[in-house]
Amino acid sequence: MARELRGADDIERLCTYQPPTPEMQPKFEAVAKATEAYIRVLRENVPPCADRTVAIRHALDARMNANMAIALDGQNLIPRD
Repeated sequence: MARELRGADDIERLCTYQPPTPEMQPKFEAVAKATEAYIRVLRENVPPCADRTVAIRHALDARMNANMAIALDGQNLIPRD
């Protein structure tokens, strides 16, 4: 569940590069491989059009959000506004 940013520490953590730990790296790789496989399915099965482009962009956005969740260890720092 999302919560409000509590202060400068939350904002700093959200905006600071979180270097991967050894435990995070396989998770990032698994998400990347799954995203790549999904995008390949889209390219092979969906005709080239604006909707396919949006679907691919959403897949990439989902990957970025998943990576952020991994890097922040599941702490929801994004405000709900």
